[in-house]
Amino acid sequence: EKNHAISGELDKTATIIDHFFTGRVITKEENETNLVITNYIDWLDSSNIKYKPRIDLNLHLPNLEKKWKLHFTSYDEDSQSRGINKNRLKTSAPRERYGASVVLLEKIGKVNVTFRPKLEIKSTVTTSFLLRFERKKDLGKIIFKPRLEFFGKADTGTGQFVAINWDIPLNDIFTLFFINEEQYENTNHLLSVTHGLGISHPYNDSMSQTYGLNFEYGRRPAYHLERYTFASSFRHQWYRDVLHYSFTPYVVWDEEKRFSGTFGINVLIHFIF
Repeated sequence: EKNHAISGELDKTATIIDHFFTGRVITKEENETNLVITNYIDWLDSSNIKYKPRIDLNLHLPNLEKKWKLHFTSYDEDSQSRGINKNRLKTSAPRERYGASVVLLEKIGKVNVTFRPKLEIKSTVTTSFLLRFERKKDLGKIIFKPRLEFFGKADTGTGQFVAINWDIPLNDIFTLFFINEEQYENTNHLLSVTHGLGISHPYNDSMSQTYGLNFEYGRRPAYHLERYTFASSFRHQWYRDVLHYSFTPYVVWDEEKRFSGTFGINVLIHFIF
C-alpha cells in the first residue's frame, strides 16, 4: 500500500509538471514516471563485501512531448549500462555521480534511435551524450540484435560501440545466446572486446535462469585476453513491478591474478515506485 501511495504521488507530481509546461491536456496517455532504488552487493573471494545504493528517477511528461523522458541518477550510469559494460559482470560498485538527462526516443524505419544529452555533477559539472541505433530482427531460427552507439564525455572524450549479438531459441524453454561486442575510446586509444555465449530459460513468468561464459580482451600493451568469467544468474520479479532481485554466483579468471579462479557472489535488489 505504501509503495502504491508513493508511486501515486510521483505520477501526480509529474502530471502537474507536464501540464504546467503545456498549459493543457494533449493526450490521455498514462503517466509512466517511476523511481527505482537499487542495492548493489558484491563479494569476491576473501575481499570485503561491497555495497552501494543507487537511485534512478524516470520522469515522463507525455503532454510535453510523447517521446521525451527526463532521467535522473545518483551514479555513473554510462560506466554501468552503456556500450560494452552492459553485458559484462560488474564486480565493483558504480561510481557516485549525480546526473540529469533528456532521453529522446524515435524510430527510423524499423531501427530504434535513442539520443541522450546529459549533465553530470561530481566535483565539477560536465556534459555527455549518447546516440544509439538498435534493432531486433527475427530471421526464423535466429534472432539478430545489432546495436551501434556513439558516445562522448567532456572529461574522457568520444568513442563508439558495436554489438553483433544473436539468440537461437532451442525450444519453447531454452535459448542459446552469443555476444560479440567491441568498444573504442578515442582519448586513451582503448579498445575493448567481449565474446561470450550462454543459455537462458524461464521457470515461469516471474523467474528465470541464465548461464554464461564471457571472454574479455584489451589491447594494452598488445591485443590479449584480460579475463574470462563464468556466471549463473537467477532473476526474480518477486512482486509485480515493486520488488525485483537477481542472485549471481560467479568465477572469474583474471590476468592480474595469473588466471587463477576466484569465486564471487553478486546481488542486485530493485525497489520500484
